Amino acid sequence: MTPEIPGDDRGLLLGDGLFETLLAVDGRLMRPQAHLDRMSAGCAALGLPPPDRAQALALMAQALAGVSAPRAAVRLTLTAGSGGRGLERPAQPQVRMFATAAAAPAPSGPASLITSTVRRNETSPTARLKTLSYLDNVLAR
Repeated sequence: MTPEIPGDDRGLLLGDGLFETLLAVDGRLMRPQAHLDRMSAGCAALGLPPPDRAQALALMAQALAGVSAPRAAVRLTLTAGSGGRGLERPAQPQVRMFATAAAAPAPSGPASLITSTVRRNETSPTARLKTLSYLDNVLAR
């Protein structure tokens, strides 16, 4: 089920949020607590409330239930929620969280290394976070 995202969602408008992608094998999430730890640390770095772990696990399980493949990629997305116009966040952001899942076949061959001319900004405070602003990665790909 695809979530409905309101037009004023800061994740949609500004990339204000985080994500984690988990592998699921035979319906079992691999290392979910480690992924939620990393998302919580990212939330702390961005000044967002941490995810509700029980809700996150329930959302991922619900998304995974729709996939019959033995391996699946489950993406948990957390946005800064709705906000007014401009860059200023609401005083108490109400984060929005949803999960999606899709079949993820095992790699069938060796990986190839390429060098991209697109560079990430290593001085950015978000350079080491899995933020929703992944355009550099998209362009590099």
